[in-house]
Amino acid sequence: MGQREMKRTSPVRVLPFSLENLGAVLPTPKMPREDCRICQAMGGGDSKLVKGGTLEYDTIPAAVQHLKYFMRLGEHVETNWLDICPLCDRLYYCEESYEYLIPGSEDYESYAPIGLEAVLKLAVASWAKATSKGEIRAHDDGTWCLVRDAEKLRKR
Repeated sequence: MGQREMKRTSPVRVLPFSLENLGAVLPTPKMPREDCRICQAMGGGDSKLVKGGTLEYDTIPAAVQHLKYFMRLGEHVETNWLDICPLCDRLYYCEESYEYLIPGSEDYESYAPIGLEAVLKLAVASWAKATSKGEIRAHDDGTWCLVRDAEKLRKR
C-alpha cells in the first residue's frame, strides 16, 4: 500500500508550531487544477479497499504515482500524510489503514486534494496548536514533519 518514501533523517530546520508557520511552509498551487496534467487525472477523492485479499473497489488513478511525499502528519503512527504534485504544488491528503480481521485483513488507501485552510483544520494541527508543544521540522530531502509533541519524541 501507499507510495510514500519517508526517510528517517535528522531535521535541518525546526520551527515552533503555529498556524502561521504551518501556513508559511505549505505551498500554493502554481496553476489551476485543469491546467495540470497530473491533477487533472486525479479525481476529487480517490480510494481503494481490499478485504480479505479481495478488491472491493479501486478508484485511485495511475497519476497518483507522480505525487511526491511532502509532509508527515504526526511523529508516531504514519497513516496520514500530505503528498504534493511536482508540476503545480497542489497538496493531497493521503491516508492508509490496515486492520487485521479473521479470516483476512482490510486495507484502505485514499488520496484527496486539500487546500491550506483544510490542512490548518486537521486534527493533528489543532492538537499541536492546543498543546504549544508542536514543531514543524524540515528535512534535507525536502520533506517536512509536523510533530505534535516534541518533548515525547526527545525522550525516545
